[in-house]
Parts: sequence; C-alpha cells; structure tokens
Amino acid sequence: MKSIANRLRILRENAELSLDVLARDINYPDIQIKAWEADQILPPIEAIKLLAIYFDVAVDWILTGEQI
Repeated sequence: MKSIANRLRILRENAELSLDVLARDINYPDIQIKAWEADQILPPIEAIKLLAIYFDVAVDWILTGEQI
C-alpha cells in the first residue's frame, strides 16, 4: 500500500502544483512539504486536515488510502 508521502505527492502532482505554490497556499515551508513527500517526516495532524480541505479529500484517504 502506498504511504502518506506517496498520497500527498499524488494529490499535488494531480493538481499540477509545484512545491512552492502548495507551500504558499497552505502556509507551510516548501522544505517541510518536500520532507513529507520524501517520507522523512510525517505531517502534523493540523497539516493533514488542512491538506484534506485544500485538495477536497477525506483525512482518512490521506492517512490510509481508503475512504471510511
């Protein structure tokens, strides 16, 4: 199963967003988003909730890859 990192990267790439644009839009440093996508660190729950709203997906999908 894909990781949170993979799902975040897929969301960003499907939206055709650069790291810089996403970082600006959600007010997080691009280096932090890059670390999330590289599976170096997990995003905090606040960021996961923000990303779910931003990309219009369920938090469950970001966390597990499944809609609950």
